Amino acid sequence: MSTPKPTPPDAHQSGYKAVDRVFTPKPLPMCTPKGKTPSAAPNGTPRVKHHNETIVCPECNAIERATVMHTVPWYSYVHECTKCGYIVMESDWTLAEPKETP
Repeated sequence: MSTPKPTPPDAHQSGYKAVDRVFTPKPLPMCTPKGKTPSAAPNGTPRVKHHNETIVCPECNAIERATVMHTVPWYSYVHECTKCGYIVMESDWTLAEPKETP
């Protein structure tokens, strides 16, 4: 007759749950301001605010329209160039100069 594996005595009080004898933290509930409901897509995926910027690809000098995601704690500046496939990250992010009209 086998004996069950012992679990830490405070595992259930400390906010951890046992999964195959490995203790993992419980997921935190989504934090929203009081009286507000989180905006979500129809499939339940939370929507992230964003804005677009016009940038220059440092590899091929193509002018691209990139989306900046408003993630927490910092915005996400990542874009794949449609011309050459280069991944433009925040360190390479260069805004395109607007064209002057005569």
